[in-house]
Amino acid sequence: MKRIKQDYKKILEIGERHYKDKNFCGVLTCCTAAQASFGKVFNLFKKKTNRKTKSGVFDFQIKEVLAHLDVTLEKIYKPEYKNERITVSQAVKRLPKDQVFIVYIRGHVFCLDRGKINDWVDPTRRHRVQSIYKVTRHFKQVK
Repeated sequence: MKRIKQDYKKILEIGERHYKDKNFCGVLTCCTAAQASFGKVFNLFKKKTNRKTKSGVFDFQIKEVLAHLDVTLEKIYKPEYKNERITVSQAVKRLPKDQVFIVYIRGHVFCLDRGKINDWVDPTRRHRVQSIYKVTRHFKQVK
C-alpha cells in the first residue's frame, strides 16, 4: 500500500466533497496515524466495522482498522480520577515531538503527529484529555 502524508484541510475536503461524509474524526485520525489515503481508511471502516456514512466511531473500531493498516497502539495515559486529567495544551507540551500519538477527548479523537495536531482542535485549548495512545508504525514512514 502506498503511504501518503496529508494535512487536515486536504483530508477534510476529500471527506466532505468526494465521500459526502461528516463526523469522520476517527477516519481522519487513522489517515494521519497510518499515513493512508482517506478512501482506503473510509472503506476499511465500512467493511470491518460496519461504519455508516456521517456517523462516528468507537475506540475499538479505530484499533481494529489500524491493525489492518500495520499500526499498533499502546495506552500511555488514562487518568484514574476526573480531576487529574490533563488538557490538550498540556499534552502537546509534555509528549515527545518525535513520536505519534492518538488523543481522546470527550466526543472526539485526533492524532498528534510529531508535535502537530492534524485536526480542528486548537493546541492551546483546555479540552480535558480522557486517554492517550502511542502509535507504533510497522512500515517505512513518509516524512
